[in-house]
Amino acid sequence: MSLPRTEDSPASYGTEDSIPRFLPVSPSTLALIFEWAALLPLVIYLAGGHFSYQLVGRTALASRIGTGFFPPLGVLAAISDFMSGSADFIDRACSISEDRRTVWDANWGSVFPCANGSASDILTKQAVRGVPLVPIGEEALGIDVKDNSGTKWKEQRVTANEKNETPKTQHRRYQTLYILDCPNPPQDAPIPRAIPFTSISLSIALESLILLSILGLISLTILYGLYGTAACLVVTFFFRLSRRLVRVTRPGGYLTSNEKIPACMLVAIHENASTWYLYCGSRAVVDTLLNKPMIHSITSPLGAAFPFFLRALGALQLIAMTFVAAQKGWDGVALLALITAAWATNSLCYSEDRLARSWMRREGVSMEVRGYRFGGRTAMLGAIQLLKSEKVTLWMDGILAPSPRREVWLARLSGETDEKWRTLEKHLSEDDRSWLEINTEQSRLAAEIIKRSAGSVSTLIGEC
Repeated sequence: MSLPRTEDSPASYGTEDSIPRFLPVSPSTLALIFEWAALLPLVIYLAGGHFSYQLVGRTALASRIGTGFFPPLGVLAAISDFMSGSADFIDRACSISEDRRTVWDANWGSVFPCANGSASDILTKQAVRGVPLVPIGEEALGIDVKDNSGTKWKEQRVTANEKNETPKTQHRRYQTLYILDCPNPPQDAPIPRAIPFTSISLSIALESLILLSILGLISLTILYGLYGTAACLVVTFFFRLSRRLVRVTRPGGYLTSNEKIPACMLVAIHENASTWYLYCGSRAVVDTLLNKPMIHSITSPLGAAFPFFLRALGALQLIAMTFVAAQKGWDGVALLALITAAWATNSLCYSEDRLARSWMRREGVSMEVRGYRFGGRTAMLGAIQLLKSEKVTLWMDGILAPSPRREVWLARLSGETDEKWRTLEKHLSEDDRSWLEINTEQSRLAAEIIKRSAGSVSTLIGEC
């Protein structure tokens, strides 16, 4: 039988002011540790606004609810909203998040927000990890730059020395460009093979074992008087059962395209970014990742009742975790252990790298990635303009504002020799003409470096 708590009883007595039957009582000097253990799960396991963005991307790649063993607080309510209005939820999640990305279609000139920002972000992070950067700038171009574009700066240094002035140093804001080449998926998709009966049996047996283990933990925590942790395990049990009922439907035209021109789309967080991603190759793959929705609907056999059930589970989870934080005992330690186990399980079985590799293998998608480091943004934009066959320039208006020197620069890159460009160039200032010479030469040299180092990537971009 449990003994009643007195005023001097330590905080480790736990639920309902009683001494646990089997757990030893901690000395009162450890009361602070128990308070900390009770509050820590509540503090660290709150889902931020960023999670809706992650939820959409994980679900798009996994074709099921993309969350793990024990969801953070607020996630069940987010899943409920997701199922109640999937299209609107996706639009809001991808547009409000701090990771919202912008797409510049270099072939067509259009600019739009990334439709599947989280999914493409997960794939991109996995693809570019560990990719070395090829330097493209004066330090990398060496004698070519010195002979072609370094003369002007040398003359300026000599003039400054003659006037006993300090020469002006050109400011550098380095830009990183990753080129992601997405080849066309196999035209003849392999006929899906029937899943062996042994694999189905193994999956059912494993899931049954997990559910029975959770039921065993629920019984054990109730026996030890850890009722808050037991309630959290009940939430875990029913959430794991219920998510098996969720069906994610792909839209029509998924991973297909009626455009014959390959894709060439530049992606960044905003116009003034320092890191850029150029997706090129298969229009079907790139359009699916950046422009078209990857999720048509999310349904359940329970219909409209299922979102309400998830909200009820979320309310029970909130009550249980705040209850544990309020009563400050062994319950807090047990809940902290549960959250640690959930974190380890999620990192192992539900990591973003695992989701990315699984989606690419399942859909037959591959990516070849090259990284480049530019000394400035103008040379990077010029290299992209040279490497693609379409002469559309509207796509860069928001990044590099239209101006007379920009128009002359683009005319030089395209090889135009009309009299109007020569006339316009004559009206440029000395600084603008210097800018024109340097960036024209660096754009051409950067395009040559990319062609030599990228191999199949440069060939594919050249066809855009």
